[in-house]
Amino acid sequence: MRKDRNLLEDLMKQLNCVYLSDLRTADFQNQAVCAALKFLPEDYPAAQWRDAANYLLDRAECLNTTEEARQLLLKWKTAAPFSME
Repeated sequence: MRKDRNLLEDLMKQLNCVYLSDLRTADFQNQAVCAALKFLPEDYPAAQWRDAANYLLDRAECLNTTEEARQLLLKWKTAAPFSME
């Protein structure tokens, strides 16, 4: 894990978003969740996974581990009306 990496910033760059808030718009939210799930769990600290999952899904879940955050994203993705992989 590199300390200089930031999950939300990396998602912004990958999806060519201008603002962080773009990641939660209808145009980008599904793409952002799918892209996040393609990152390796060990690439980012658990706190960044928690913050990203809560930010992308506009929630305030109590997530303690990377796996809990990834499972929340996966659950949302499978429940979403469409998936853009």
